[in-house]
Order: sequence, then structure tokens, then C-alpha cells
Amino acid sequence: MIRRSTLAALCTAPALLGAALGATTAPATAATRTATLVGSLQSELGCPGDWQPECAATALQPVAGSDGLYRATFDVPAGSYALKVAIDGSWAENYGAGGAPGGADIPLTAPGGPITFTYDDTTHLLTDDLPDPLLTGSAAHWLDAATIAWHLPPAGAGATYRLHSAPDGGIQVRDGQVVGGTATTLTATGTALPADLAARFPHLAGDVVLRLPAGAAARARELLRGQLLVSATDASGTVTAATAVQVPGV
Repeated sequence: MIRRSTLAALCTAPALLGAALGATTAPATAATRTATLVGSLQSELGCPGDWQPECAATALQPVAGSDGLYRATFDVPAGSYALKVAIDGSWAENYGAGGAPGGADIPLTAPGGPITFTYDDTTHLLTDDLPDPLLTGSAAHWLDAATIAWHLPPAGAGATYRLHSAPDGGIQVRDGQVVGGTATTLTATGTALPADLAARFPHLAGDVVLRLPAGAAARARELLRGQLLVSATDASGTVTAATAVQVPGV
């Protein structure tokens, strides 16, 4: 004969077991967003082909302690490539030049060797740690109407910085000079961004800060409609570096 207390325990046991099992099989929380480096270099980095947002071989990893930042280092063979960032393994959400949704391909000239890529899911900008060769990439960032940041070591005494603009394009660097467009002289103020911009763009800390004159700042929207280039010129008048401009803040 089974005692009533024993029967109650037997009836309760399956419920307790089910609860325990339920605790281990509860639905998972929503998956973290993923970011993948996509482009014409993927087949060089272990993917079956290029432009494959689902390929895990070129996934960027979340940076511990920095919400919204993703980073990875890849050994990229020498060559010229085009890149974008795809979110959650598909083309439904992707970002190109200047952090624009579905924007233009981001050019990359690789010297051969390791390159660290960083994607910021707040600004949607993809950056790398390559030094900036003359007229390559989009290393200058127009942050507000009057401020441009450029990832470039400070030039020597007598250096001049300029913003070049052309509504219909056609700006080139030829024989150490910028040809085409209209030039606006910028004022270098060191490498410390104003506090509000430093909070919005922490990944640009240490960049050279360039200020536009009041007249040019007032015309920012007009200037943004055409080709933009920032140049650094040494004391002899020779262009030592030039880059296209990203526009995350204006």
C-alpha cells in the first residue's frame, strides 16, 4: 500500500522535473547584431567567393567593453579592393563609404600584410589601421559645419591644410599639386576634438583637427553636393597627402 504522502511526492516529481527541464530549455535572448566585412577581398580571406555577407570567415568581432564596435585583423594580400559592411549576414542592411546605408563601395589599397578593420555601429563607419598614402581612401571626417578630423600625423612647420571642392568633380593630384576645384584654407588646431565631438566620435581621438573659416562653414551644405578632398602641403608647396572626405556629422 502506497502512503498518501508518498503518492503526493510521486505526483509532484514529474512537475518538478518538467520545471527543471524548462529552465534549461528556455528560449534564448535575442541574438547580438553581427557585422561582416564584405567585398572583393573575401575570396582571399577564406570565403568561397566575394561579396558574401553570410561568410563567417570575414566576420568582425564585438569589442569587449565598447558597445557597438566590431573589429578583426586579416592578412590581406597586396592589391586594390572594394569593401562594405553587412549586418546580420545579409544585404538587407549594409553600409558603404561615409557610413551611408547601401552606400558606395569603400576603396582599399593593401600593401600586403595584416590590416585591422573597425566598424562602428553608431556612425556605421568602417576604418582600418593603414597609414594614409597620398590620395587614397576617405580618411578625413567632416564632423560638424566647422570641423574636419583627419587621421594624419601632424605635418612640420609651415604645413598648410586645404579643403578642395568641385560641384561636378574632376579634382586630381598631379605632380605634387591638387588640380581642379576650389580650395579653402583650413586652420589646424592640434589633435584634441571639442568635448561634444569627442563624445560622439571617440574613434577619431588623436586625429588632426582642422577648422573651416566661418564663410565656408556657412556653405557646408552647398559644398557637400560635390567632390571633396582634403590636402596637406609642406613648406615648399608640395602636396604630401590627400584624401577623400567622409561626412558623418554634416
